[in-house]
Amino acid sequence: MPNMLTGWTAGNARGGSFWVGVLVDAQSDQWVSKLGVYVWPGVTGTTTVALVDQTVGGAVRAQVAVNMAGHDGAFVYGSITPFKITAGTRYAVTADSSMMGQWSDANGSDATYTTDFVPYSACYNSSIDGVYQAAGGSTWWQYVGVDLVYGAVPPIPEGAAAILVGV
Repeated sequence: MPNMLTGWTAGNARGGSFWVGVLVDAQSDQWVSKLGVYVWPGVTGTTTVALVDQTVGGAVRAQVAVNMAGHDGAFVYGSITPFKITAGTRYAVTADSSMMGQWSDANGSDATYTTDFVPYSACYNSSIDGVYQAAGGSTWWQYVGVDLVYGAVPPIPEGAAAILVGV
C-alpha cells in the first residue's frame, strides 16, 4: 500500500501546543489503514495523529496514538480501523504537537504527494475536531510532517487468512 507522501523535508524548528498538519483534497476513493507523523530528533513520548473530514464540520474519521521514542528524523505510523476516504473531499491530516517539544514549522518544509492527493495548505486548530485553519504560504508546506498509508481496496486485517478464489 502506498504512502500519501512521496517526499518530505522538515522546515525550521518551532514549538507550541496545537493540532497541526496539512489539508489535502482526495482525488479518488481510497482506504486509509495507517496514519503517521515525522519525529523531530530528540522527541520522545506519545502523540495522536488524526484524519479529520473538513466537509462535515470537522468530524474525526480516524485517530491513533503513536510512540515517537527511537524514531528520530523518521516517520512513525500507527494502524487504524480502515476508513474509506471519498474523492472530492478535503481532509485534515494532523497531529497533536503538545507532546513534541519541537516540531517542524510549515515555513521551509517541503512535501510531495502521490497523484491521489492534492495539497491545499498547512493547517492548525486548537482541538482535534472542527474546521482547521489554512496557514497560507506554499501548498507544499506542512506543519509537523504527517502522512497516511492507503489503497484502493481495504487491507486484510493482521492475523486474518486470505481466501484464494479459483486456485
